[in-house]
Amino acid sequence: MENINPEGLRNFLRHTARVQKKFTERDMARSKLQRKIQNLKRATLGARTRSRIDYELSELNKHINDVIDKEKTIMGYAKKDDTVSYNLVNTMLINSQKMDSLIHEVQNLQHRLEGLSDLKLQREVRIKALESRIQKGTEKKGDYSGLRIQLDRVVKRFEELSRDPNYSPEDLEALRDKISMLRLKLI
Repeated sequence: MENINPEGLRNFLRHTARVQKKFTERDMARSKLQRKIQNLKRATLGARTRSRIDYELSELNKHINDVIDKEKTIMGYAKKDDTVSYNLVNTMLINSQKMDSLIHEVQNLQHRLEGLSDLKLQREVRIKALESRIQKGTEKKGDYSGLRIQLDRVVKRFEELSRDPNYSPEDLEALRDKISMLRLKLI
């Protein structure tokens, strides 16, 4: 049902309706002919006049000609129908092949889009990870300002204590180690 050409279907249905109308007209003409034949039989069997018989014969002749005309039009449609149906079948086959190739191309495009969307998702995950790392890095820089203040305090304290003779060299060494650690964190 997917490969139906709407324009071709419309033409096909219109053509079918016309043919059906012609067949209906032919059947009506045949039934009128049958009635006239019955009237003629009655006229000849009964004591009808010669003028009545002539009238019935002329009417019969008209109806016979009408039926013959209807049959000719139907035969004309049958000949046209052969070429029309042949053309419709060829057009439908061509459209079917085109639709198959388009469906194949759409499937290929869908496959490529799925791959691209997967790649996009992977990139978004990477970007978020990098953003979080950058955010953590900027937060650490804020910590560095606190470390600098702490380092400045420890350095001042070390200078004060290094002048004090009561302070032991082991304690001074511990302060030097702390200053080294703070400087390494700042780097």
